[in-house]
Amino acid sequence: MRIGVDIGGTNLVAGLTDAQFRIVDKVSTPTLGKRAEKEIVDDILRLMKTLMEKHHLTEKDIESIGLGVPG
Repeated sequence: MRIGVDIGGTNLVAGLTDAQFRIVDKVSTPTLGKRAEKEIVDDILRLMKTLMEKHHLTEKDIESIGLGVPG
């Protein structure tokens, strides 16, 4: 399984894909860009953890993590 994260100006979106890169699930939250970077990173980690818990995955089950970052 893989996790992809899109860091957008409006929303943070994390998606879980299978070995064939098909989207299995995704979760999102507003970016709320005018705040500390640590808060945004915490939201990204929370989204990834939500996907992993929902699908009963551990860190060992995640082959890779990709980030899409503006700029």
